Amino acid sequence: MSTATERALIATPAPVRWRVGHAGFVVAAWLAVVGTALLVRPGDAIRPYALFAHLISLAVGFGAVLCVELYSLAWLARRTTLERVTTLALTLDPLIWLGLVGLAGSGLLLGPNLARPLTAVKMALVLVVGLNGVRARRLGHDLRGLLDEHTASLGRHAAGRRVNPDAAVALEVGAPPEAVAPAAASPKVPMRIFLRAASISAVSQAAWWGAAVIGFLTTTGR
Repeated sequence: MSTATERALIATPAPVRWRVGHAGFVVAAWLAVVGTALLVRPGDAIRPYALFAHLISLAVGFGAVLCVELYSLAWLARRTTLERVTTLALTLDPLIWLGLVGLAGSGLLLGPNLARPLTAVKMALVLVVGLNGVRARRLGHDLRGLLDEHTASLGRHAAGRRVNPDAAVALEVGAPPEAVAPAAASPKVPMRIFLRAASISAVSQAAWWGAAVIGFLTTTGR
């Protein structure tokens, strides 16, 4: 990783326009959901179907979040690579947002009572999940850029070397690449990016678990 890239990732975690635009969209969508919840009064007949959709959305969104978190822990334990974690996070990102949108939509049909303190706290946690998701998405793209820069740096370094004829022959006859040359090391992650990832993970877990527990309490306590 070049020094310029590292400084860019540390000093400017995300372009201001990118952050403001996406965060503004999340806040606007959240306000629309809250406003609709104040106006809509769904009937009891639709409640079982809305509850089913709510649970499915929770399984999709929260399940994808937990999968990413577990892979991140595996990376910290050096059981997997940063590239795999980043690829998984970017792949599951649409599922996480799909689950969050499904939770908001089906939650409207459950007729939430926003006058209840617990329900208000849950809605606040949903907003936190959305805004934190914007941070997580930006982090995933930053890490992908870090990996691409690292790969390009290795390519430039390898271009200055003379090709080993034995290695070329071994590749032609189908020998696995690891038998010819060891795998390249993962790029070094700057501490501030690591702390940024840790804070995103902590906020994500607290908000998702908090919203899930409050949703259970308010649903069963009706």
